[in-house]
Amino acid sequence: MARPGRHAVKPPYALPAFARELVASAPRRVALTFALLIAAGLTEGASLLVFVPALQLLQNTGDQNDTLARALATVGLEYQLGPVLLLCVMLIVSRALLVYAKNRCAARLHFGFADQLRLRIYRALGEAHWSHTGTLRSEILQDTLAGCGATTRRTNARAHFKRHHH
Repeated sequence: MARPGRHAVKPPYALPAFARELVASAPRRVALTFALLIAAGLTEGASLLVFVPALQLLQNTGDQNDTLARALATVGLEYQLGPVLLLCVMLIVSRALLVYAKNRCAARLHFGFADQLRLRIYRALGEAHWSHTGTLRSEILQDTLAGCGATTRRTNARAHFKRHHH
């Protein structure tokens, strides 16, 4: 097993270090991704809370959710099956749109961060003193550069797919 270099991050600290780097690279995009994630979760929870009264109305059990009835009344709707189902469907569609937006934002964040790291690796190798890099084992350099090449191939494949399928 290869020994980590003297600047390698130890495993227990790898996740916080990664998170700091990610947030530093695109703080707004990270915040937007988390906001969309939270909004999608809240919307899903709300749709489940509305779905139960819809089922009760469908079964005609006579139970009325007073909170939902007041909320519907504030927008001029009655506590009936139609408006409750409409609200449920609107919440489900809203959640789907939020999840779609979150996934797109997270993908942009992922690929942008990977590209930044790849460029930093190339820049560091280009600026490194060869007396130092010459002491590195060749498999470390090969693994690093091969990983960057794999990222480039994925990025090129993604760009090709977008051009020809959208």
